[in-house]
Amino acid sequence: MVLFLPVFLCVYLFYFYQIQKKRLEKIKTEFREILMTVANGLSAGSSVERSFGEAEDNLKTLYKNDCILQKNLHVMNQKVRMGTAIEKEFYAFSSRSKVEEIETFGELFLYAKRMGGDYIKNIRRLAVRMDERIATKEELESLLAEKMLELRIMSVVPIGIMLYLRLSAASFLVPLYQNVGGALVMTGCFLLYVGSVLLGVVIIRNTLEV
Repeated sequence: MVLFLPVFLCVYLFYFYQIQKKRLEKIKTEFREILMTVANGLSAGSSVERSFGEAEDNLKTLYKNDCILQKNLHVMNQKVRMGTAIEKEFYAFSSRSKVEEIETFGELFLYAKRMGGDYIKNIRRLAVRMDERIATKEELESLLAEKMLELRIMSVVPIGIMLYLRLSAASFLVPLYQNVGGALVMTGCFLLYVGSVLLGVVIIRNTLEV
């Protein structure tokens, strides 16, 4: 059981990361819906405040009760109806999200009025560009998912070979594990194997972040 604890910790962290990753992907998908609803509303002549209200209704229709951003968006719209500036409330909304794309849009939105020119046009342009950025990143994630699958397959192959030899020809493994020299060599191979897998994961993640 003591030896199993590190394995349990690694598996727990892996699944925790996967859950967080799926949640982040869902938030980005919902945010894209907000952006496109706002951009379409502004193109149709609606005000910024009304467009965000339509975005809230759209999220309700699409995701029902299974929506992460709808509650915060509802609070934001309620405060805007009470007279708070939409750009300040959205900035607070984006800060609470802890998502890079939303925070970036929130900062740009906050200072959009100071850019000069057509305020509505600037907001619409920001929404469209941010949507394109998120779409590009999602496409990159899909491409890297294939490489991650290849990495997982290659990570399992050595373990599969060792299990096969253990079950079918255990005598072949005796020189590797029944003496000090063999044990040292196999320990080095194991560390090299783990390092290679970790290096592959780091390369894929860094590529995605870029």
